[in-house]
Amino acid sequence: MLDRIVVKPSVRRRVAMWSVAALILGCLVLRYRQIETQFETQEEAVAKVAALGGRVIRRSTVRLRDAWVVEVDLSGTGIRDADMPILSSFPYLQRVDLRETNISRRKLQELGVSFSDISIVAE
Repeated sequence: MLDRIVVKPSVRRRVAMWSVAALILGCLVLRYRQIETQFETQEEAVAKVAALGGRVIRRSTVRLRDAWVVEVDLSGTGIRDADMPILSSFPYLQRVDLRETNISRRKLQELGVSFSDISIVAE
């Protein structure tokens, strides 16, 4: 007959505490990797904006060592409707300047829907 293993409550509590700590640490590592991937995607988009003749304005956050793009100025550039998905690579975008461009009204409306708190300058 197998004897039942008796575990003291204090040991059970410690095991549960360490299990929760490991779970939290795992979540933090996954979140950091996600942010790192977003930042790499953002940097690729910054290069595309520069290639179009635009410029970006960055703002750093206290929690992150890197600066996120908060404003994109594409005024007077040759940006087309097909190039607009570039802007989705900027998760913290607050302002876009699209004056003197050939962006359709439909794409401007789509941009307003994609970002909740964005200021779009057009015309």
